[in-house]
Amino acid sequence: MADTHLGASRQRVWRYGVLPLIGVVAIAILVLRVDVGSILSELRGAELTWVLASAAALTIFYLVRAARWHLILGRRHPYTLVFWISSLGYLANNAAPGLGELAKPWLLRRRRSVPFAAGMSTVVLERLLDFWGLATIGLVSFVVLAVQGSSVPGWLLGVGAGVAGATTLILIATFVAARNTDSVVSWIRRVLKRLPLSPRLAERVCDVTDSLLAGAAILRSSLPTQIALFGSTWATWLINALAAYLAFRAVGLDPEPAVLVGGLMAVAVSQGLPAPPGYIGTYQAVWLLAYSGLGLGPEEKVLAAAIVSHGLILILTVTYGFLGLQSVLVSARELLSLRKEPMPAFAPAGLTSKEKP
Repeated sequence: MADTHLGASRQRVWRYGVLPLIGVVAIAILVLRVDVGSILSELRGAELTWVLASAAALTIFYLVRAARWHLILGRRHPYTLVFWISSLGYLANNAAPGLGELAKPWLLRRRRSVPFAAGMSTVVLERLLDFWGLATIGLVSFVVLAVQGSSVPGWLLGVGAGVAGATTLILIATFVAARNTDSVVSWIRRVLKRLPLSPRLAERVCDVTDSLLAGAAILRSSLPTQIALFGSTWATWLINALAAYLAFRAVGLDPEPAVLVGGLMAVAVSQGLPAPPGYIGTYQAVWLLAYSGLGLGPEEKVLAAAIVSHGLILILTVTYGFLGLQSVLVSARELLSLRKEPMPAFAPAGLTSKEKP
């Protein structure tokens, strides 16, 4: 019992103390580095037409990303429901980064009887595809910059190569496992029999594996579906790059496509790291670091574009998220209390389309 209370106390310190402090430190560094008055002046002078165009592009980004998840789920569930659950995931991530990855399979389980492990597997596959798509597009942009004679910071090259390599290997392994589910589960069952585990626990591990691979069932689909999956991943992040470009145009900057995509890769990948609520501070810091490293400036304009971009993201995700609360029939308190609840029980396989009564 004491260990449980100690673990809960550490989680509260991390969630409410350390993570917000990361954002405060990032904001403090930005304030010391740039002229706040100049940034405010840039924001006041931002062209509304470009801002609204960026908001429209972000909306399309959310719609297309939800369509890709709808495809991963096998199109077994209404697209509108998938979109609203995606929106609730963004809303939860604003409150506590990482919470959205739990909220989406939890909501699928609640509304469509999808086993939690299978739903979680689709979310993990989404994130893998995101990182893979961003890294591959980013590496292409770095090659273009090198051909043009521009220098690329070593840390950006390392991030791109590392993420692209790791996600490619994981996707290949998942692809092979998803196409040989019975053999994988059978092999795990044989291995577990040699370990000092109870039959119940061993069977539970097999059920979890079966459900996880069921969530990656799209990797067993036809070639046209595979092309749609990976093509929609590139399309999703190119649309996101368009939204970022329009945010730059709002403050009078016109970055080259290779610079635009290369910097965006670093910004998006950084959101997989521990961050404060809403990514406030860290989003702007990584944006400035990446784009300044690629030679874009002046810094006040770059940071102003970051504020425009992030501001639109927060406004849209909060708006769509609260609309999603009404559509999915869930309360904000339930959504934000997920981390305090026990993990839902894993059930073997299946992405059922049966609506819960």
